[in-house]
Amino acid sequence: MWIRTLFVVLIYLQRKSINADAGNDAAIKCSSLPDPLNGKKTGCTNMKSKPYDTRCNFSCNVGYSLVGSPIRSCQENGSWSGEKSHCQAINCSSLPDPLNGSKTGCTNITSEPFDTRCKFSCNVGYSLVGSPIRRCLENGNWSGEKSHCQGKD
Repeated sequence: MWIRTLFVVLIYLQRKSINADAGNDAAIKCSSLPDPLNGKKTGCTNMKSKPYDTRCNFSCNVGYSLVGSPIRSCQENGSWSGEKSHCQAINCSSLPDPLNGSKTGCTNITSEPFDTRCKFSCNVGYSLVGSPIRRCLENGNWSGEKSHCQGKD
């Protein structure tokens, strides 16, 4: 009799363990992460919640750089690994107007957005030294060389 009881208890515990494991896997969910503005999320669908170990990849459109984690995973505790991901506009610091010349195509505020092209020219009697056109690059730096106007001899 005690062998039969032991057998029933073992079967009960085994079923309980299997159900608990299945329930835990099914219960581990992370809330859905939003697509970043000016970017995209791949590797995970737009369902309301994601199962454990789901990985979301984040990237940004041209002219924007990713701030935060490029890959986030749904963890066992129901939270996402890493830091919140968002896309930030790439800007270059404003270029000064050349002395005895002018600059066009720029906003003349403290920074210029990615792909802005500044054109430099000089007043009569001066010649341009450096790049006549400079472009704000994806790394936040300007292309070309510093432009200035030099008096003609």
